[in-house]
Amino acid sequence: MWRRFRIRVETTWTETTIRARFWEEGADEPFDWGIDAFDEIDPLTSGSIAVWADEEDVLFDEFRVRGLSPDSGISGDRDLDSVCDGSDNCPAILNPDQADLDGDGIGDACDGCTASQILCLDEEYEPATGLSRWVVSTEGNVHHRSGGGLCGVRGFYQLKKGASLSLETPDLPEQARYRMRLLVKDGVGHKEDVLRIEVGGESFGVDVTEKRHVEKAWRWSETLEVELPPGVHLIRIANLTHHAIGVEKLSLKEACRAQDTGH
Repeated sequence: MWRRFRIRVETTWTETTIRARFWEEGADEPFDWGIDAFDEIDPLTSGSIAVWADEEDVLFDEFRVRGLSPDSGISGDRDLDSVCDGSDNCPAILNPDQADLDGDGIGDACDGCTASQILCLDEEYEPATGLSRWVVSTEGNVHHRSGGGLCGVRGFYQLKKGASLSLETPDLPEQARYRMRLLVKDGVGHKEDVLRIEVGGESFGVDVTEKRHVEKAWRWSETLEVELPPGVHLIRIANLTHHAIGVEKLSLKEACRAQDTGH
């Protein structure tokens, strides 16, 4: 016969209380504690968590640990996916693979945004035209470098001073605020590293001096947020710096309502 149990250990400034209750599987959890003890002499401040039985052939299953306060140092694992809540990118929904397609730190299982894509700018690149599946035009000194890229044909677009490229978005499903950022490299780290992004009739200066590498010196720019209606939109990316900057990907994501107050 399976039985459930709940043990509550709580330490205050003066004592440690230990309470426990037990009940048969399928029955309602009792209100009263079967065990209610305290220790005022040597309160617990740290230690291991374990269970054991004095009898043989006793099995334990679904063992959960949850902190009663942020000071406990216990994050627990609410969704039982073997990833502690403090590290879980979707702590309330089972997602052991921790998939995060758009790289925003919110697991795909918890990400309620309807539009979420990462566009590889040189996908289906055509050497004869210098264009690709997404890039529809270029202006100024724009080169496609072979090698060194992370996707597409494994190259990347390089924009020299004053150069720009324009790309078309996928068909956006609804009127909403959208967040976008660029994966960039080359010259990153200079104080004046700024790209101009023009979209939806607005123009934005985007800082690309993010220090955290993604891979092979590629870095994400700061995030831009803009209101867009449904449909396909033209995005123009221009290099305002005095040196070349490589551009590899565009992350485009609908801003979830729970996150609308920040970037």
